[in-house]
Amino acid sequence: MSSFLQNNFLLLATIIGAGIFSLPKALMLSGIIPFFILLLITAYFMFKINIAYKQIILSKKGKHQLPVYISKYLGHNSYYITIFFLFFSTIGALVAYLSLGTTFVQNLSGLSKSTSFILFFTVLSSLLLFGGDKLRSIDVFSTIIKIMLLFITPVIAMFVFFHTKQSIKIPLIGTSPFISYGIILFALTGFSIIPELNSKEKKNTSIISSQIITVIIYSIFAATLSPYINGEWFQMKNLLLKFIFDLAGFFSIFTPYLMISWIVFDLLEKDIKLNKHLSLIITVFLPYFLYLIGLREFVKILSFTGSVFLSSIAILISVAYTKRFKKDRLVHYLIRFVFIVGIIIEIFKFLKQVT
Repeated sequence: MSSFLQNNFLLLATIIGAGIFSLPKALMLSGIIPFFILLLITAYFMFKINIAYKQIILSKKGKHQLPVYISKYLGHNSYYITIFFLFFSTIGALVAYLSLGTTFVQNLSGLSKSTSFILFFTVLSSLLLFGGDKLRSIDVFSTIIKIMLLFITPVIAMFVFFHTKQSIKIPLIGTSPFISYGIILFALTGFSIIPELNSKEKKNTSIISSQIITVIIYSIFAATLSPYINGEWFQMKNLLLKFIFDLAGFFSIFTPYLMISWIVFDLLEKDIKLNKHLSLIITVFLPYFLYLIGLREFVKILSFTGSVFLSSIAILISVAYTKRFKKDRLVHYLIRFVFIVGIIIEIFKFLKQVT
């Protein structure tokens, strides 16, 4: 497989995950105009961040994770700040994936929620603990199926929608225009996988193509599936649509969970310098523990994780990039401004909810 295709698979496998299933709800709440404006702007910003991170990686010899690259240009203290944001953003993603993955397994199997959770967690944990080098092959296979299903699902959804003659009730500007910001940011984020890309591809073609493919899939998915939103989740009476949707959901969670878990493991072992076995135990069981104590509200987890933790990481990458290369400053100042505003809004929203 060429380095271009290999990198595309890695990027699409990591980027397209649980976040896609929160997009139809975000579209309904924010409205068509705010949603698609935020989608395009955020996609461009994340493209610039991914390119910046790749340039930072190429400027330093050896293979490292994000904290090492950031600390080289922003000082030793930034090492621990980056670890903090990266750790909690990835753990937050894993908890969200556990929550959503349980739902899909339950829908596909007909088992109880608790049994579905145990089954989903056991399969993924076993792969992490014993999969080894086979994980990359599983990733390619799962990504191919995931992309196919995510294209098929909207087609069936549109057919069912028009066949049943439903009415479309998506507002141009919704009741919460900016709620989709954190969700979209989470759904578009893929910089954690940038260090794993094949360095033989010197140009940025795979980053550009994967971002374009992602935006197209997200746009179609959000637009065609939003009419099926009922309350906090989807309601589908057509059995074929429901089955394909749940199957697409399972494969959309499956691969990113493994990839992000491996990133957490590398962070703990290589950057925090924990014992290999302890790093693996924390990676596998911390999301499990957080899920059990009640951290299960999928959309809220994604919104907070995207707006606060991922925005903070993007800002650090942006600052390190402009300090090292001294170019694209205007774009990166704009990126930082938007992300800082997003962080402030999300924190105020969170404080309002807990007070």
